[in-house]
Amino acid sequence: MTWRNGVYRSAGRWRSLALVMFALAFGASCAGEAVAPGEGGGTERGAGTPNLAVAYIGIPFGPFGLWTLSRVEYGPRPFTGSHNYVKADSLIAQLNAARSKGHRLILAMAGGPPKNYITNGQFDLTKWKNVMNTYNTPALKTAVAAGVADGTIIGDMLVDEPETKQWGTTLNKAMIDEMAVYVKTIFPTIAVGVNHGPPAYKWKNTEIYKKVDYAVYQYAHWVTAGDLTSWKDAVLAQAKRDGVTVAFSINVLNGGKQDRDVVYDCTGS
Repeated sequence: MTWRNGVYRSAGRWRSLALVMFALAFGASCAGEAVAPGEGGGTERGAGTPNLAVAYIGIPFGPFGLWTLSRVEYGPRPFTGSHNYVKADSLIAQLNAARSKGHRLILAMAGGPPKNYITNGQFDLTKWKNVMNTYNTPALKTAVAAGVADGTIIGDMLVDEPETKQWGTTLNKAMIDEMAVYVKTIFPTIAVGVNHGPPAYKWKNTEIYKKVDYAVYQYAHWVTAGDLTSWKDAVLAQAKRDGVTVAFSINVLNGGKQDRDVVYDCTGS
């Protein structure tokens, strides 16, 4: 995993999201996979659901890390949404800039490198709460409430790929629920969620989320040898058990059927 351009993401990744109330469509990779929108899983959790404004039309679609502070790295067109780490001191500027461009945001408050939240090799909830507290100001409460109400803010990511070893071994769904509750003591109307990597719908599947609103599940061809339907069905089944609304993403560089014949024409395997 690497830290670049203000967003923490896996080495070589530029992960693309398609989001609409967290029932999504896929972009296609070399193998041309696609998933139809409108197949959700689980239930919504009341106050966390964004109040979408009529000014935003269609399925928000875009990458991770499109914004650095209030500066857009590209476009934002054709992208209409993106997932971005944002510090407390730049949140209002990013929110206002995105709104002015008709662009929607999944925030990653209290984001950044996992090492910032690790003590003795394990996730430290106190460290995470201390960072989250920097967002607890009257101005940010007002700005986030307005962003949720008009649909500019889709939600806030609590943790990225909790199933990976970078977070240690003690992080579990109950702890992520505690994080969800903590965020909502500051921003009661925001939807909160978690990002999972390709096989991680199986992560701690004997536990269930009780306070998390949504989960982003990333697809990669290697998980099911290209059987996208079986992967989608398994994800939706787990999301239903977890009581979360589903969002799908894809690793657009390495998530498709990889071309390994040295002639990069999307035909080798």
